[in-house]
Amino acid sequence: MKTHIQDRQDRQDRQDRFIALVGIITTAIALIAMLGLITGWTILASVRSEYMPMPMISAIIFSAFGIIIHRFNRAASSKWVSIASGVLILIMITGVLLVLDAFYDIFPGSQASPYIGLFFAIFSLLCLLKKILPPGKLINNIISITGVILLCFGFTIVLAYLVGTPLLYGKEPVPIALNGGVCVMLLSLGIISACGEENVVLRLFAGNGPNAKIQRKIVPLVFGSISMGSLFFVNFHDIRGVNYAIISAGGIILVSLVSVIIVQSSVETILNDATKNYEENKLYNFKISELNNSLEQRVADRTKQASDLNRELESFSYSVSHDLRSPLRGIDGWSLALFEDYSDKLDAKGVEYINTIRKETQRMSSLIDDLIKLSHLSRSELKYSVVDLSKLASAIAGRLGGVDPARKLEFLIEPGLVVTGDSGLLEVVLSNLFENSYKFTGTRAKAIIEFGLDKEKEGEVFYVKDNGVGFDMAYAGKLFGAFQRMHKHSEYPGTGIGLATVRRVITLLNGTIWAESKIDEGATFYFNLRAQ
Repeated sequence: MKTHIQDRQDRQDRQDRFIALVGIITTAIALIAMLGLITGWTILASVRSEYMPMPMISAIIFSAFGIIIHRFNRAASSKWVSIASGVLILIMITGVLLVLDAFYDIFPGSQASPYIGLFFAIFSLLCLLKKILPPGKLINNIISITGVILLCFGFTIVLAYLVGTPLLYGKEPVPIALNGGVCVMLLSLGIISACGEENVVLRLFAGNGPNAKIQRKIVPLVFGSISMGSLFFVNFHDIRGVNYAIISAGGIILVSLVSVIIVQSSVETILNDATKNYEENKLYNFKISELNNSLEQRVADRTKQASDLNRELESFSYSVSHDLRSPLRGIDGWSLALFEDYSDKLDAKGVEYINTIRKETQRMSSLIDDLIKLSHLSRSELKYSVVDLSKLASAIAGRLGGVDPARKLEFLIEPGLVVTGDSGLLEVVLSNLFENSYKFTGTRAKAIIEFGLDKEKEGEVFYVKDNGVGFDMAYAGKLFGAFQRMHKHSEYPGTGIGLATVRRVITLLNGTIWAESKIDEGATFYFNLRAQ
């Protein structure tokens, strides 16, 4: 990857090569013209036989300019610099004399245009200023802007030949050679490039910014369209006393200047707005990022606090459950001893009280066992595998069917239901759901318990359905809470931990569980498993 310094050096090398090429082409055009004048082949000096040939003095000066500009940005000895400076001073003096020749006839019979003389004087002065004065932004901008004026002058000369109306000096037309106009344009481009990429002209037209890219498209379009319009107008109209070249060139320069100003101001406005929006968006995004980071940190802190609290609660539940076992065993044991040793001395009411104490103690022991199981679930490590739910359900149904052979039970289990999950935990889910359905269908003449996949719901949603007593959906929010009961313990015994255990397991497996029911019309428990 190129560094900024390497890229800048590459651009400078390209500019130097362009300036050298301008010098070579200018010198070649001038030497060809000189050859034509010496040999009598005037077409070499005039491009076409009916055109004005380049005068000898102009050819000599253009060739000198070409040689000087060829080495303009390259290292040179002090001797070369002195010679070039002397030549430039001599050319500048000659140019001034050519201008004065129009008024005082200094060069009798000279065909050189005073306009070209003025160009010689100005261009040699620019070259001297560029070489003598220390480099600076102001001097480079002055030289480059003057170079643009000279470029427009050369373009006007070329345009004069295209539209067939040579430039006027006084009342008589004083034509300038076409190849002279081309040399003027080339040398103007060379001196502009010699001012470096930071000068105002190159920044406007040759930079990599959006305004320069737009200018490079608009300005050539303006030049081309007005030039073609001038040619069309000249071919179909004959307005005497009108110099189409000057009018067209003036129009082109004016429209180009206006377009440059409009584009520059528009692009700067757009860039300023874009920069402002970018800075605002950057600040906005920075604030959002800070808020997100702060939010993430707060979430992480709250998650850690919740995790620590859960661990403390689980540890407390586990410890309390174990600590309660000892006094419960004592109560149950002493109740049994009291019954065995003094049952003959107690009346029926006393025996009933002792039996009630033992039953409640055993119920409390069952609650503690369920609490321990629930706390174990939170600390258990998940072991994923392919689990055949249909096979698990069939095994549970077979076990429940043998609890009370007198009950009429029908299990409808859909075959082939396979998922990826923890086999032990999924068995806990199905066991609790089936046992829940088994318990609440106890009053039915024939209990029906179904297990299958609900194909009408989105995704894989499994269900356990029964025809039991059901429950009121108004209390569905309490259904999966620990120790929450929807029916009296005397009617349907239990600890109220089973469904809480089911929800804890489903949550661990990244799933969801919910229920739908109506009183005395059975209940259906749905669950899905998104963990893969």
